[in-house]
Amino acid sequence: MAILKKKLVLILTSVFLIVASSGYLVYHYFFNRDVTPEDVHVSEEFFDFSSVIDDNPVQTDNSPTPALSGDPTALSDQAPSQQTGRQDTDRHDRSSSSQPVTAPGEENSPSSIQTRHTNAVEKIQPDSQSIEQKIRDKYYVKFNRLKNLANARLDELFANGYAEYKQSKKTGEPPVADVISRYSSAAKKLQKQVDATFYLLLDQMKNELKANGLPMDLADEAEATYRKLIEQKKAELKNRVMKD
Repeated sequence: MAILKKKLVLILTSVFLIVASSGYLVYHYFFNRDVTPEDVHVSEEFFDFSSVIDDNPVQTDNSPTPALSGDPTALSDQAPSQQTGRQDTDRHDRSSSSQPVTAPGEENSPSSIQTRHTNAVEKIQPDSQSIEQKIRDKYYVKFNRLKNLANARLDELFANGYAEYKQSKKTGEPPVADVISRYSSAAKKLQKQVDATFYLLLDQMKNELKANGLPMDLADEAEATYRKLIEQKKAELKNRVMKD
């Protein structure tokens, strides 16, 4: 009897493992198919968000700004020697105009020395708040572009899927299971690409904040907002399904 019970347990365990494995394979096929844009009637670049990304760091006030190709103001027709002389003159004029006016005999007073030191430090060190604002502006433009692009593509995917679903319910072709499988897989693929793009941008943002000695508050705020927007979009689509 004990041997029979042991065999029964082994058989049931084996059946359970087979069923569980089959269920996983069915789930994986059903919701994780390697769909193409053609499968869901969208453009070839539907899953590509590389246009949102670039690697240009924010220029600080004491960093040289490279000349842009094709920018007529970036180049001059003057000879190098003429340019050098003019630059020297400009630097001298700016230096002279920026010096504080002091009365005779006060050049070496403590207050005058402190003023000159403060001015020199301000010229060398850029304003950290200004740099942080530049980083915020740069990346929030990118994050908003990603959000708008992702929402537009998800809405397009939803519309295509719903149209096929109604056709399937009416005519039986394509099968409902196939419609759900294709569009569910496409939605997961789209979300995966959006996530990858967002976190690549977030890493770039963190690197620039770190390079400028700034806290990660902006990056934390961006990530929290992103997760919140995803949940809002899921709720919106769920409500649309329930209404239809």
